[in-house]
Amino acid sequence: YANLRIMERFLSKVDRVTTTTKPLAEILRQFNPDVVVVPNYLPDRTWDIPKRTNERLVVGWAGGEPHGMDMPLMQFMGQVLQEHDIEFQVCGRQEYPFKFPHTIVPPRDIEHYPEILAGFDIGLAPIIDTQFNRSKSDLKHLEYGRALVPAVFSKVGPYQEGVRHGVDGFLAASPGDFL
Repeated sequence: YANLRIMERFLSKVDRVTTTTKPLAEILRQFNPDVVVVPNYLPDRTWDIPKRTNERLVVGWAGGEPHGMDMPLMQFMGQVLQEHDIEFQVCGRQEYPFKFPHTIVPPRDIEHYPEILAGFDIGLAPIIDTQFNRSKSDLKHLEYGRALVPAVFSKVGPYQEGVRHGVDGFLAASPGDFL
């Protein structure tokens, strides 16, 4: 709570605030009226990696600690793993509330992140509908796209606005849609 107050004070003192999404800009305007939205961007040189060929189909999900609240959406993977001979890789978290077998990609330097994503055959980006998630950018859409990984995204906030269903990704409104 103290950190939040410090951040609010800093926001009110600076000349301009930049952020990556309109919903987050609206929240930040409570503390500073001069907020500019600058969308996320990925420099090409960072993602100049070859696509890896896997022996088995690899379905992957990359998400850090804030995605703990989104974990219940991942329960559909248990059914997928029972019905299909695939590998499920998760990157960014070390603990998961689900019990089905999967591969946890061990922590590596951030320079290897594009290489990890490029190892997925299908990417997942499940998020639940919360103000926090609606305020996020579509960075995962950009990352999977740059890594040439077809992906399924929750039909929520940044993905609902940025993903063209069936063109540059797929939108899922429920765990059944992810299946």
